[in-house]
Amino acid sequence: MKTKEKNKIYTIKEGLEKLKDALKTKKKKPILFIGSGLSRRYLDSPDWEGLLRIIAAEIDGDYELIKGRCNGEFEKIAQELECYCFRKADDNKIEKYSRRDIFREKIAVLFKKYCNDLKKNYGESKEQFLIENKEFNQDINTRLRNIESIKHTEDDCAKKYKELADELNKYSEKYKKIIEIQELQKITPKAIITTNYDTLLEDIVFANRLKSYIGQENFINVSDEDNEKIDLYKIHGCVKKPDSIIITKEDYDDFFQKSKYLYSKLFTMFWEYPLIFIGYSISDRNIKDILTVMIDVMTEEQKKDFLKNIWVIDYVDNQQSECVATRNVELLNGKSIEITCFQLKHYDALFKTINQVVLSQNFGDLKFTLSDNVIELLIKPLYQQQDNLKVVTRELLQNALDACKKKDIDAQIKIKIFEENGTKYLEIKDNGIGMGLQEIRENFLTVGKTDKKNSQKGLVGKYGVGVLSIFLIGDYAEVYTKKENGTLLALKLYIGDQKKQVSWLDTSSDYEKDMTQKSFTTIKISLNNDINIEQGKNSEDYLKQLGLENYMVRGKNFIEVNCMGEFSEITKLSTEGLFLDLADNVKLYNEDSLKEDSNNKCDQKLKKILEKKNIVFFNDMISTATYDKQKYKQLNNSDIPFIVLNIKNVGEAETEFKTDLSRSNVHISGEMMKNIARGIYKLEITKMMDVIVKEKQRLLQQEIDVYDLIKQIKDNCAIINENVDILMGTNKLLFSRQSNLKYVQVCGNESNIKRLIKHFNKPLLYNNGDMSKSLIGDMIINNRIIAISIKYLDEYIYKATNPYNGLKKEALIKVLKKVNVGHIDNLSSSIEIWKRIRENREKIKTAYNNAAKNGMIWFDDSYNANLEQTKNNLIIFNSSIVKKYLDNDFYQILQEEVKKNEIDDVIQFLN
Repeated sequence: MKTKEKNKIYTIKEGLEKLKDALKTKKKKPILFIGSGLSRRYLDSPDWEGLLRIIAAEIDGDYELIKGRCNGEFEKIAQELECYCFRKADDNKIEKYSRRDIFREKIAVLFKKYCNDLKKNYGESKEQFLIENKEFNQDINTRLRNIESIKHTEDDCAKKYKELADELNKYSEKYKKIIEIQELQKITPKAIITTNYDTLLEDIVFANRLKSYIGQENFINVSDEDNEKIDLYKIHGCVKKPDSIIITKEDYDDFFQKSKYLYSKLFTMFWEYPLIFIGYSISDRNIKDILTVMIDVMTEEQKKDFLKNIWVIDYVDNQQSECVATRNVELLNGKSIEITCFQLKHYDALFKTINQVVLSQNFGDLKFTLSDNVIELLIKPLYQQQDNLKVVTRELLQNALDACKKKDIDAQIKIKIFEENGTKYLEIKDNGIGMGLQEIRENFLTVGKTDKKNSQKGLVGKYGVGVLSIFLIGDYAEVYTKKENGTLLALKLYIGDQKKQVSWLDTSSDYEKDMTQKSFTTIKISLNNDINIEQGKNSEDYLKQLGLENYMVRGKNFIEVNCMGEFSEITKLSTEGLFLDLADNVKLYNEDSLKEDSNNKCDQKLKKILEKKNIVFFNDMISTATYDKQKYKQLNNSDIPFIVLNIKNVGEAETEFKTDLSRSNVHISGEMMKNIARGIYKLEITKMMDVIVKEKQRLLQQEIDVYDLIKQIKDNCAIINENVDILMGTNKLLFSRQSNLKYVQVCGNESNIKRLIKHFNKPLLYNNGDMSKSLIGDMIINNRIIAISIKYLDEYIYKATNPYNGLKKEALIKVLKKVNVGHIDNLSSSIEIWKRIRENREKIKTAYNNAAKNGMIWFDDSYNANLEQTKNNLIIFNSSIVKKYLDNDFYQILQEEVKKNEIDDVIQFLN
């Protein structure tokens, strides 16, 4: 009886022969999964912790302190350093870049330097290195002759020979790595997947041979068709696009949340092609997650074949330890697998072997031939953490709506859940175009194949995997379909012999007898027992269970839902007057229009849907949305109202309208985002114009002042209140178009603000609230203070005892000098100053009270406004940065409205 080989160790030669045989047998090019170990090998770049230490040192951060606070978790440490970098950045960078950008730019600069150093030290070709090699050999020979020609002690000679030996060894390693790069360059893999940020692969190793896809958003558009270039998938981002870099806990949480399509793509690639991990730990959670799911869905025979085609390349630091061995890897489900591991000091022989096989083997058609279980590999990761019944209902409803659009007909769709002979079923019927034999074979039953991609009819389906989702809720389904003037085709999809199977049904079914439509498709799914559909609920509860409570349809489309005998109809979007037309394909919900809806045209159910934020209704589908607000400062931290989109070709719109694989989430940017932003600005500015036009005469007649007007605007305009700084002039509202502007800020109680407006020839900005001791101290030191209330001085001088609860030394000196407390600046230390203050507390209080005018100390006597007595905290200071200045689109619309409403005597723009 043959015993099973476990943890067997081979020689390198034997291991390479086995690798060669396996690749030849598989007849597929390998996929290289390359990790940071390869970059450390050739670039001498740091590992993850080394990178974090370097960044911490650059910003004078205490790495060990941060590490302890984060329990040594690198993702959390990176999150902390991201904040540190932002806080340490100068004002110009903070204005120009986001918190994410500053940290990632440092990472990009660092890795770019490592790549540039490699090019400089090694040269871009083997020939250039050989020139260096010749010069090095000449130098070694000269030094050897010197040792032999000059008399030395035995110890001196041994020392010098050892120095030469160390240099030769170091140089030999350098040369070996160049040879390795040369051999790696020759390989033409199926694809390369990497989590590295650097450009070692695309700029040095495989220069001009790669087609790069950075991050998950681009990954979704990758074609499986062969081309002359090798596909490089940089799934954790790249230094060429720093904002794509995934490094913080926030990044990784977002990555795993959005990684459904990425995982499904990786699954199919891993399943079909040999896989070689280089410089990448097989224990990494990304890989373990994928391998765990894959192993779970495989039969023992499939698993055995799969594991024959995975290899891990590990580094050992001496040649004597080189070997090939099987390694036991623990998976996330408690199971373990054995994978062949090459433990090598030098990689050139390995790379040469891979290249020989790839060159000699004819791989034929490189398109995927998907196995039975690839359905689970695609569908389960795609919809993980979603309610399966809602997912399937949504997918099949999308397909049904698309079928009606292809036929250019109003949709009449019926969704039904019913019980029959003790089994519950989900059934969806449509009156769409139906399918013929060719469509069933080439599209319906082919994973990833769809005929909707280039349609101009606003079809939603895009990837050809929707119907396969039925296996999430049942093991058996029937499909009945008919094209106009065609024959009824009936088939069943089911699990038999632990495989997904398809076969024809007897068409003498009740569906053939009850055909009332010229063309249609009906899908009936037998629900698994874990899909709990209780009897006796009301229709609203059933709609929620199906995920249709917020669904709606346009025009004459009709969707009926019948759950266990409870009937309901999907809400119709028929009140176009509720929207602002932004472009041919974009409409924005205007909630103010309901105030004018005297006929109560909008029913409460529709109103409830329309009031949801960050939601889009596109091509008869409702999805959550994210928006690229980078160019639109006035939308910062603001939710976007309900948007209606009519996109004829979703594929063509992908540069500015991107959907995830399930179409449950979309991202909007580009011209579409600009139209939406301008529409929101238009609505907001119109509200502001209403207030100004109404109050203009009262302002000009001085019945109210600009402060009163600003309060009214902010009470009526949420976006302006949050994201626009309105400065005050005498009887004018002032708006800045840039961040750099000299103006005066007032912080504190509003009782004196109206008098202040008349005393300053600079723009004035009012901020309600108190300021921190630290900020006040800095402004005093930097000569930014115009005036400060003595209440602040009571708190930070009179009542304080030391610099921890009072002003810092430099600020104290300036204040005390201003109020004529002499000789205080001659003292040598903060301790002595505070000792003097404690000893003369009452005298100092009397001094600044005497120097005050109506409760204020004025540092700039050119103002010295005649204020009423103030007993509250009040501070007046110079500023030069407007944080909430106008972006170009907001300014343009506001300027147009000012001219249109003839209020340029009320509003002024500051450039």
